[in-house]
Amino acid sequence: METAQTADYALRVLIELENHDSRTIAELSDSLDISRSVVQRMITTLHGRAMVVKRDEGRYSLGPGLIGLGSNLPHELVIVARPYMRELTTSSREMVALTVPDGDEAVIVARRKGSNWPLRVEYEIGFRHPLSLGGDGLAILAFQERSEEAEQLSPHLAEVLADVRQRGYVSTSGELREHLVCLAAPILAGPLGVVGSLAIVVPSERAEQLNNSLDELLLQTTRLGAEYAQAHGHSGGGNS
Repeated sequence: METAQTADYALRVLIELENHDSRTIAELSDSLDISRSVVQRMITTLHGRAMVVKRDEGRYSLGPGLIGLGSNLPHELVIVARPYMRELTTSSREMVALTVPDGDEAVIVARRKGSNWPLRVEYEIGFRHPLSLGGDGLAILAFQERSEEAEQLSPHLAEVLADVRQRGYVSTSGELREHLVCLAAPILAGPLGVVGSLAIVVPSERAEQLNNSLDELLLQTTRLGAEYAQAHGHSGGGNS
């Protein structure tokens, strides 16, 4: 048996267990059209790595070993966003941050450092802040259904969010960290709605240069939203 074929069999076993919760060796063999002896070897190996566990009556299910693997996976949007972030960083020469919503908070899940300026911006992956603060959060909140509730609590915020929806982007200064300016746009993935935002963050001394990157920011968020929607079985996307 070739190594690639062995790996394929193991993956097929895991996928089958994911789709059907638990299976016996015989059931796996029948559904996957793989001999019982091969399935038995796959199960024995996976069981030894805690990727599957044995239940009553000789049934197998996915095991806790997969949790450790999954905990190290990046947010799914990060995988799609990488080439668009690279293009944006190359063109702007500044730090680019990818932010996703988590309840009432915005969470930075990826970043790309800018060029080797004497003064560079650093944001930590995992940095959290309210959606109602910072350009990256406002770009998301403006296109969420919950924005109506936030607008009722603050007339000023209502004006800001309305402006974001009209323009399709937002610029903020010093809201999260002093002397930092943020230019952000929402990632709109068709029927999925807003799934995150891309932001260019610069020191205030380079704020005037941000406008030169606006068109590229809107282009990359539009393309990213369209690809993400397509990856989830939807066509369309783009920023308003």
